[in-house]
Amino acid sequence: MVILNKIESKFKALKHEKEFAFPQIKHKNIYLFSITTFGNIGDLAIVEAERKFLNDNYSDWNLILIPDYATNKAVKFIKENINNEDLILIHGGGNVGNLYPKAERDRRKIIKSFKNTRILSLPQSVYFSKDVRGDFELKKSRHVYSKNKNLTLIARDNNSLKKLKKLNQKTLLTPDIVFYFNKIKGYDLDRKDDVLFILRNDNEKQVSDANINKIIGILRQKGLNYQLSDTTVNENFIQEDERKRLLKDKFNQFLKSKLVITDRLHGMIFSYLTRTPCMVIANNNGKIKATYNTWLKDISFIKFVDRFNIQNLNEIVDYMLSVKVDLNKDFDSDLFDPIKDWMNK
Repeated sequence: MVILNKIESKFKALKHEKEFAFPQIKHKNIYLFSITTFGNIGDLAIVEAERKFLNDNYSDWNLILIPDYATNKAVKFIKENINNEDLILIHGGGNVGNLYPKAERDRRKIIKSFKNTRILSLPQSVYFSKDVRGDFELKKSRHVYSKNKNLTLIARDNNSLKKLKKLNQKTLLTPDIVFYFNKIKGYDLDRKDDVLFILRNDNEKQVSDANINKIIGILRQKGLNYQLSDTTVNENFIQEDERKRLLKDKFNQFLKSKLVITDRLHGMIFSYLTRTPCMVIANNNGKIKATYNTWLKDISFIKFVDRFNIQNLNEIVDYMLSVKVDLNKDFDSDLFDPIKDWMNK
C-alpha cells in the first residue's frame, strides 16, 4: 500500500506539473521556487510569510510562485525567458540536508541551472545525518553549491549558519520568515480552551509516548482539559485559497488555548505570534532548540524543556499557566534587513 500510494502521488504530481501555467512574464521578475503544496501547515505559513514580505517590500516586482511539483518544468521555461534583472529565490524551511531528499535534489537542480542569475535560498535549517549516507549527500551539496558564485544561503538559526558556511561562502542569518507576521489578530481575546498539544508523528519525532503520558497525567491532576493536534493535514497539492483557510483555522486553534505543548518548530513560532504560553520539547534534529536559543530564549512565555521528571514538569506547567505575557512586545523587523540588503543590491 505504501508503494502504491507513492506511485499514485508521483502520477498526480506529474499531472499537476503538466497543468501548471506560468503567469505573464514582465521586465523585473522574482521567481520563488519550491513553494509547499503538501499538508504541512508550518511550511504553508512560510509560503504566506514569504509572499507578504516580498509584496510589502518589493511590490514593483512581478512575483511568480513556483510550486514544489513544477521544478523541472519551471527550470526549462525560465532558462528560455530569464532576463538580467530577474532574481531567483528558493522557498525556506527545514529541508537543507538528507532528511527530505526530494527538496535537496530540487534545490541542487535550481542552483546548477542558473549560474548567471542571483539566487537567494530563504531562511533554512540544515541537517545531514552523521552516517555514510549523510556524508555522501553533504559532499554532493557542497560541490553543487560551491560551483555557483551567485548563490547566497540564509540560515534561520546560529547552528545552521555554521553548517551553511561549510557549504557556501555567501551566507546570511535571519529568523524563520514566519516571524515576519509578528502578531496574529485575536491574541488579546479570552482563552476558553486549556491545553493544546501540537505533536509530531514523523521522522523528526523524539519525545516518547511515555513522557507525553507523564505530561497528560500532570494536566489531569490539575483538572485541565487538553486537545491533541498537529500542524499537518492529510492533503496534497494545496492551492492558495485552501492554504489561507488551513492557516487561519490553525491560528484560531492557538488563539483559543491557554497553553501549548509542542515539539513542532512552527508550533513554537505560532505560539509566539498568537502570544500563547508554550512549553517546547526537542525534536530529533535540533532545529527547534537552535531556533529557541537564537531568537526566543529571552521570551518569558516560551519555555524549552530538556529534562523530563515529574517535579520539573509540574513546576513548568504551573509557571506557564501563570506567566504574564507581554502583549505589546514586537518582533524586531530589522532582523530581516539582510534579505532587504541582498534584494536591494
